Formats: sequence, structure tokens, C-alpha cells
Amino acid sequence: MNWQFVKPTPKYSSKYEISFKNEANLFPSISKLTKDSFKIYESNDKLFWEFLLVDEDNEFKEVGAYLNIVKEEKQAFFTINIKINSLLNEEKWSILIFEYIHCFFQEVLKFEQKLINLKLDSKFFNLIKNDFNFQEVTKQNEKYLVLLDTKISYSFSDVHTHPFLEYYSEPKQEIEENIKNNLKTLFLIGTSWKDNEEIVSYLDKQKNLFALIGIHPNNVQKEDNYEQLEELLLKNSNVVGIGEVGLDLYYEESPSLDLQIQSLIKQIEIAKKYEKTVMLHIRENANEKDFFLFKQIKKIITNYLDVNFIFHNFSGNLEIYNEFNKFSNVFFSFSGVITYKNNKEARKILEIMDLDKLLLETDAPYLSPEPTRSLWPNHSYCIKPSYNLISRIRQISLLTLTSQINKNIERIFKVKLYE
Repeated sequence: MNWQFVKPTPKYSSKYEISFKNEANLFPSISKLTKDSFKIYESNDKLFWEFLLVDEDNEFKEVGAYLNIVKEEKQAFFTINIKINSLLNEEKWSILIFEYIHCFFQEVLKFEQKLINLKLDSKFFNLIKNDFNFQEVTKQNEKYLVLLDTKISYSFSDVHTHPFLEYYSEPKQEIEENIKNNLKTLFLIGTSWKDNEEIVSYLDKQKNLFALIGIHPNNVQKEDNYEQLEELLLKNSNVVGIGEVGLDLYYEESPSLDLQIQSLIKQIEIAKKYEKTVMLHIRENANEKDFFLFKQIKKIITNYLDVNFIFHNFSGNLEIYNEFNKFSNVFFSFSGVITYKNNKEARKILEIMDLDKLLLETDAPYLSPEPTRSLWPNHSYCIKPSYNLISRIRQISLLTLTSQINKNIERIFKVKLYE
């Protein structure tokens, strides 16, 4: 599933007619609203925003919910109106929808004031009151007037990013900017000898800034001396793993598979020696239909059951996921690719996967997520669409999801995150 909040246009008319056929008055502007998403609809001294919750993978054939936010000119509060499809879990979705509203005020409308007044239906208020920090609460008939703190602080983490001079003119500034934008934790990932040296120079500047060093399969050479990698690993305690390393036959000019395997095993041996985690890069030949490289890596992992492995930007199908999920030492990191319209297979995996094996990444500067897929370079702070997607797929709040992933990071990488 791919739950998104969208503007209510005639495109969705058949869905909302099925969902709310007895409540047509919910959609006063459906037929004439043609403005871009999040634009203000003004009518009779009123500010009005409205959204539909829809599954863009079309597995759920109806509208999930209708939401509008109204601000009368003479009123000091915003009125929130919500109708949730009876087929959905009302309690779970009430929390997710209000979380969206909360973010909307801060990130889209960019409210400068810290507190805003909202008017909520009593049923909706009772479903969400324990999950949000309301400063004041006053009951008026069947409504509640509440004072909401608009400032949100999530603890997002990006376990795979490349903020290097090759891609950013000011890498240190890039790292600092990401930290300022709700990034609790960053893992800088090396792919070459040059990257690895550069990474270590950044590590003492921020809390919760870690690194993995390694030689990417497309960069391996016969003369590589992995004792140098070991020496670099020992220089800084915040180097917590080996990566990204693995197997890649995507390009015809890629190093031979034999050389890649030899290089990979040498680097895994270093990880084993120092009890470090391994970040795997696995990319099949463009014409490969049988997941040949995943089969090769399975043989290798079987010989290293005491080493934690993470599939970076996991690209296997549901069958491959199930095969590797049998290993207690194998974990899965997903990038912004999960937000792409045609990547339904990844979303099917996310519907059923063990959340204690989940990690998220950007692979910045690559793989910008929707709705900014054309953005170059990508940034770690652009990870939120991936969090949003999984939050809605699994029907858990962003706070719950961020907490789970940060616990996973501590366990998988054997690190302690600072508040």
C-alpha cells in the first residue's frame, strides 16, 4: 500500500462516492477545486484546506479518509473536520492523520507562532489526546478547544549517506544542516580509499555521527592492501562498521566476480575480528532475473553467522526477503526508492517485515524520494517521506517508528545514541 494525502479532485470521485455515499456534503468543493496541493481555498472570509487519504497503489479501492481545516476570519481557532472510512482502524488512523495535521502547520504553512488554537470533535479528541501535547483543553458542547504546540522534534536517522567533497562543496556544512533538520543520527559511508580518509576527518564534530569504511565492489583492485583499512578503523571509535562492500555486476566493466568476492571476504574478516557490522551493496546485472548475486552472498553470510550484515538499499523481492530474514544476523535498509510509484514489491515487503530488522537511509546524494525525485543532490534531511510511508503502511506513529529504528541502530551497530 502507498497511503498519501492528496487534494480532492474529480480523479478520486468514484472512490469517495463509494466511501462516503451518504455524506456528499463533506465535499463542498470537489468539483471545482483545481488548485495545487496545499494551496488555500478562500470563500466567504474563510481559509479552507482539504485532503483525501488514498492508497496510490490502489489495493484499497476506496478513500481512506477525508480531512479539512477551516479558519473563519473572525475566529481565533482552526476547526478540524475528519471522516475516516469505517473499513480502517479509526484509533490508529486518527493518530496518523493528526500527526499529518501537526506537520502541515509547521512544515507547509510554516507557522511562526509556537501555539495555535484548534477546535476538535470530541470523539476525535478522545482518540488522540494521549499521543499529543495539548497545552490547554476546554470543552464546548461536543467540541474541544485545544492549544497545540506546533514545534515538532522527530529523531530521524539515516544509516547510509555520502556527504563528501565529490558531491557537496561544503561537506561539514551539509552534515550540520542535516543535524539541524531533525536528523538524530548519521552514518557516513565510504566507497573508496579517498572517501575513507575523508570520513574520519568529520567524525569528532557532532554527536551521533558514525562511519563505516570500505571499498565498493566497483572500486576494488588486486593491489588493495586491507591492512590500511584496519589501521583506519582503529583510529576512531566512531568507525562502527565496514561498508559499503559487496558484489556488483551491473556494469560490463565491473571488476571480475572472483576479485569482488576475494575483496569482500577480506573486509568481512576485518569486521569479524573487531566485531563490526557490515553494510552490503548488492546490484545484479541489468539482465539478471534469477538474483544470482543474492545467492552468492547467501553462501558467504552462512559462513559468518556471528557478523551483523545490513542490505543497503535492499532491492530483493519478497521471496529473497523471506530467504534472508531467516538469518538472525541479517537486517534490511530501505532508501527513498520505496516511495517510487512502481516499487510496489518493496512496499509489500514493508507491510509484513519484522520492524526490529528495519533501517532507513537516503544514499544521498543519490535516490531522492518522491515528491522530489528529480532533486540533485539528495540530502539526509529528505528522509522523512520514507518514514511517512512506512508509518502509514504499518499504521504506527512517526514517534513510534523513529523510536523503533533508533533502538535497532543501537542493537545492530552496538552503539549508544545520545539524546
